Amino acid sequence: MIRRRSFAVALTCCAVLGGTARSGAAAEGGSDPAALRPLLDKFCVDCHGELYAENEFRLDAAALELSAQGGRLDDETLAALVKVHDRMKSGEMPPQEAPAAPSETLRGHSVAALEAMLHEADRLRQCEEGRTRLRRMTRGEYQHAVHDLLHIDVPLAGILPGDGVAHGFDRTVDALGTSSVLVDGYLEAAGVAVDAAGIIRPQPETVTERHSYLTHKKYENIRKPGNPVLLVLPDALAAFEPNYSPTELHSFKCEYPGRYRVKISAYAFNHDPARAEPVVYRTFKGEFNPADRTKTLVDHFAALPKPLDPPADWEPAPVEFETSFAEGETLKFVPYDIGYKIRQETPPHSTENAVAIRWVEITGPLMEETPSPAYRAVFGDNPVVWTNRAESEGKHWIKKTYAVHSDTPHEDVRRLLNRLATEAFRRPLRDGELDELFGLLDERIDAGVTFGEVMKLGVTAILCDPAFLTIGGESGRDTDFVPTPEGETPAPQPLEPHALASRLSFMLWGSIPDAALRAKADDGSLSDPAVYRAEAERLLADPKHERFNRDFLDQWLDLAWIDASVPDPGLAPEYDEALHPAMVEETRRTFEYMLDENRPAREIADADWAILNARLATHYGFDPAELGLDPVGFQKVSLPADSVRGGFLTQAAIAKVTANGTHTSPVLRGQFVMDAILGLPIPPPPPNIPAVEPDIRGAETIREILAAHRADPACATCHKKMDPAGFAMEQMDVVGTYRERYRLPRGPGERIESQVGNRKIRIFVALEVNPADTLPDGRSFLNLKEFKALLAEDDRQLARSLAEKWLIYGTGEGCGFADRRAVDTILDEAAPDDYGLRTLLLATVCSDAFKRR
Repeated sequence: MIRRRSFAVALTCCAVLGGTARSGAAAEGGSDPAALRPLLDKFCVDCHGELYAENEFRLDAAALELSAQGGRLDDETLAALVKVHDRMKSGEMPPQEAPAAPSETLRGHSVAALEAMLHEADRLRQCEEGRTRLRRMTRGEYQHAVHDLLHIDVPLAGILPGDGVAHGFDRTVDALGTSSVLVDGYLEAAGVAVDAAGIIRPQPETVTERHSYLTHKKYENIRKPGNPVLLVLPDALAAFEPNYSPTELHSFKCEYPGRYRVKISAYAFNHDPARAEPVVYRTFKGEFNPADRTKTLVDHFAALPKPLDPPADWEPAPVEFETSFAEGETLKFVPYDIGYKIRQETPPHSTENAVAIRWVEITGPLMEETPSPAYRAVFGDNPVVWTNRAESEGKHWIKKTYAVHSDTPHEDVRRLLNRLATEAFRRPLRDGELDELFGLLDERIDAGVTFGEVMKLGVTAILCDPAFLTIGGESGRDTDFVPTPEGETPAPQPLEPHALASRLSFMLWGSIPDAALRAKADDGSLSDPAVYRAEAERLLADPKHERFNRDFLDQWLDLAWIDASVPDPGLAPEYDEALHPAMVEETRRTFEYMLDENRPAREIADADWAILNARLATHYGFDPAELGLDPVGFQKVSLPADSVRGGFLTQAAIAKVTANGTHTSPVLRGQFVMDAILGLPIPPPPPNIPAVEPDIRGAETIREILAAHRADPACATCHKKMDPAGFAMEQMDVVGTYRERYRLPRGPGERIESQVGNRKIRIFVALEVNPADTLPDGRSFLNLKEFKALLAEDDRQLARSLAEKWLIYGTGEGCGFADRRAVDTILDEAAPDDYGLRTLLLATVCSDAFKRR
């Protein structure tokens, strides 16, 4: 159904436009949207009329009805007028070379009048209908909310069907539909979550176990002489092979899911100690059995060489980290970039390094309190009892059974579920809200179902309740938006405190408010701007804000698609298992640093620093030692003055997500820069326009192929905007290697041999890359470095793009025309700090547009 928007107040603005039209186009007056018609007929209809409609966009009277019916115009008409406004404001339309082009004065007056009219129209629409609508959680938000509610850490998002995307994000109302498949997924995910939290057995003690490959009987086979990939040393087991490393820690299998602390004692080994150097190795976790070969990378670590003459009590400093284990999981250690198999009968011939693992120490499950927070969330302080103790005590062949005991099960069910539902629904419960559920659970108790099982059913019901699953209705009313009474002037409606708390926490944490934020919603103090801002800053300082960093980057810069393609090894032989996580981590750490340190928005495009590890530095052509980088780990480094690096556009992750693994496309990359970086999205191409395909023979460059497209009037307008950015980014190949010539997977072409670590690589290069071009505003550049510098000059547009995206991401709605002034206010607040990202984010979440219903 087409919504119609009020023009009751906006009609006065049309008088201004009507007057402008009269002075420039002999239009008849009238404070009516129809006053636009003479202006459109004179300057627009020749190219956008019934006989000829460029890009199928018509503005003639038959296609665009400007007569307001009952003071309202429909959405399609308003969308057309917004397009007219934007094209006129940019100077793009009518073009200066048109036979009947308006004067600059007329163009300026027309744009101003259109802006006032459209702003008022959309503002009234927001007042009458609300700026935002009720939406459901995304599957990522569902996982985070359940984790925080039940204090668990098990995968849940993958159980639910994928979410759609609208306005660039999966969190918008238009992207989040519902289906029977989704309902089934909620039931399954809730069951998995409740089973993880509600483990009914005695709480285990935290224990520490040290595991050694040299002494445990489970490793007798891999210690046998002749193993081609392992070498038994006096104090360690050395692993040489990165592709096959039988180092699964079989002496440890997680019995009780939870958090564990891991220490690894390892050093770098070489048969020639004088040639030993640090060795990077990967740590994986998983079950590592034939039925489930899934493995998860925990992290990369560096093993340092053993001293040439170590003291008798020498021990390498152990690596220490915490991780979560699911039941049955263990660890595995794999060296990186060794690529060499040895035979133990001829070890003197081996000159390659290896990682020598002395021992692995695992402590857990880690619990700050007993019972665990997860157990308390479901069962409270009710104890676990050994139900078959008489039959099973001292008899290991009889399985022990346990149950949660309650002296007053009916009362405990109400007490515990009321508490959990209040936290889950993010507001005080209405009187009798859970009575129907309590009635069903009472029947189960009376039928003899154990208290523990009844509580699991109750928690599952809460996790599937619409009050938990939906965001925006935290007032507890049937509708959170109150229509304006007839006869009263519509006015913006702020969110009530509980809905405001939810919007803020789902924005910055991707999850439900904590107790402190809910308390300020309960007492109403969250409506105080100073209190609200303090809470926003507190949430940003909490480690849970890393969820915002990760999820926003996944969607803003398409990092969620980093695995969508695998680079062709013939074209990008530098790509490997160590580079892949490093390129993603660089982008994440850059954004985190810019947010934490309030770095200026211009550094999105260009910066004189980067956050790198040794692998990335080598990939970018730097000497890690000259940059002062350690063998493993990321550090912020200053870049040489002539470096093309710095900012997001030259990061390997961005190069990869904007390519297909084989070829780059100036069109796709230009669209990416215009939309993601500048916030000026390019519309889809007209129908029947073929895609631009690269010449895989290397006989023509993509620039030469695109020349025909740019000459087509139907294509020229958009290509003029996006191609300069795309051509500049052609200096980055599919994995972010800087290039001045295109590569071919094989000859003909100049052959170049190189080496990455211990791997020799061979490439063929052909035609030169020509990145030079001219921006629509007339500024020219010769290469990617110059293009980035030009982009960084427009820091307000870079900041505007980010503020608009944060507004969409946080409110779940696209930005309307009236939101443009709201964004201007946000930018004005951030301008004194050079549009620092932290200032910009706080200004966004504290804006009236963010806090409005």
